Amino acid sequence: MTDILREPHENQRQPAEYQFAEMRRDGGPQVAVFSKPPANQDSTSLQHTAAPLPPPAARFPHSLPQPDRQGQNDQRIATAALNALLERLDKSHQRWRAEAEREVVQLAFALAERIVRRELERETDIPLDLLQEALELAGRGTRLRVAMHPTDLRVHQDEIRRLTATMRPTAEVEVVGDQHVERGGCIVETPDGLIDQSATAQLRRIREELQA
Repeated sequence: MTDILREPHENQRQPAEYQFAEMRRDGGPQVAVFSKPPANQDSTSLQHTAAPLPPPAARFPHSLPQPDRQGQNDQRIATAALNALLERLDKSHQRWRAEAEREVVQLAFALAERIVRRELERETDIPLDLLQEALELAGRGTRLRVAMHPTDLRVHQDEIRRLTATMRPTAEVEVVGDQHVERGGCIVETPDGLIDQSATAQLRRIREELQA
C-alpha cells in the first residue's frame, strides 16, 4: 500500500500557540488572558508574563469605604450618654418605688390604728388579753408596776386582781390608773425595763419589722 503525502492546504487550520495579554475592563483590575500570537511572530519566543495586581484599595476604590473615625467617636459618646441616662432613670425609679412603698405602709398603718382604736371601744376583753401577754413577757420579776387607762382599770378592776394573783402569786404587783396610757393597752414596768402593750406601740413594732 502506498502512502500519500499531501502538503497542508493554506486554508487548513494549524495549531496555534497563545500568549498572555493584559486586559483592563471598566477601570477594573488587570487580568492575564490568552490571545493568539500574530502570524509573523515566532510563538516559541513569547514570554508568559503578567503585570502584578495592584493593592485592593486601588482595584476597588469605591467598594470598601474608609471608616469614619469621627462618626465612630460620636457614636461611642452617644452610647455612653444613653447608658448613663438609663442608669439615672433606673435609680430614680427605685427611689420613687421605695418612697411609694413607704407612703403605702404609713397609710395602711394609719387605717389599721383607727380600726384598732374602734375595736378597743367595742371589745371590752382586749385590755385583759394585753395585760396577760405583758405579764408573760415580764419574765420572773418579783416586783411589777402596771399602768392602765383609768376607765379600763375601773371596768376590769376585779378581773385584773384575779389575773395578777393567778399569774404572779409570789410577785408584788402594783396596778395604777394613768391618763397617758391608751384605752385597751397597758404599760408594765419591770426591773429589766418597760413592756408597752398599747396599740400604737404594737403597730409601730410591726411597721419597723416590715421596713427593716
